[in-house]
Amino acid sequence: MQHCPLCDADLFPTVKRAGLPLQSCPACGFVAIDLEQWQSPYAGGEYYADLTAPHVDWQRSFLQHRVAGVRRFLPSGYVLELGAGIGETALALAQAGYRVDAVEESPKAVSYLQANHPTVSWHQAEILDYLAHTPDATYDAVTLFHVLEHIPRPHRLAKELSRVVSSGGIAAIELPNLAGLQARLKGERWHYLQAHHVNYFHLGTLQRLMEPHGFELLGHEEKYHFSHPQGVLWKDRIKSLLAKIGFADILCTWWRRSTMR
Repeated sequence: MQHCPLCDADLFPTVKRAGLPLQSCPACGFVAIDLEQWQSPYAGGEYYADLTAPHVDWQRSFLQHRVAGVRRFLPSGYVLELGAGIGETALALAQAGYRVDAVEESPKAVSYLQANHPTVSWHQAEILDYLAHTPDATYDAVTLFHVLEHIPRPHRLAKELSRVVSSGGIAAIELPNLAGLQARLKGERWHYLQAHHVNYFHLGTLQRLMEPHGFELLGHEEKYHFSHPQGVLWKDRIKSLLAKIGFADILCTWWRRSTMR
């Protein structure tokens, strides 16, 4: 039997849920895909194979909300955006005055962004490889919006984040919320149970991951869905209320890197 990568307890045997080989830790509640029975659906492929001149709108309300979360703890500085996708969050941060490096694995997306949005320094690389070649304490902040759930063996990533973030710097992490009522009520029908999601966190398990690597939780927010707020007042109020009573599909967290190294 394998051991939990967060608390080292024995994992339950692998069971199939929504067609996925999942393991659940009886001690801390961490859920992850059994990597011995998993193959990345993007192995050897281009994630953005069908990408054609995307409309990159960094002014959308939920992107500005992400920037506001970073600004709450870091008014200015040098930010690394991991898993940049088509670049919206990185560009929103750059427009807000931050110096931004952004890492994305898709050659097609990075090629487009480099040609059309030079205010950000774009890097086509695998995330862990990029971090491994980054000097200590390079960045004031690192942002991971819907990235951590894609990373096998997340301790490796947390260890690298601890190294590349300067003392007193921050990490912003947003991901699907396993403890939300939507996940619990929908069960195998929960739409975040996907073959490319290898980790399933709630706040407690995320703390178990980050705290041993020198990160202190500064705050967290639960959101009804990925793109909240939408900028439509009545919709945002209703969805904020739903999130407050537990219907929160998304967990947003902010962490401070300890000044003790």
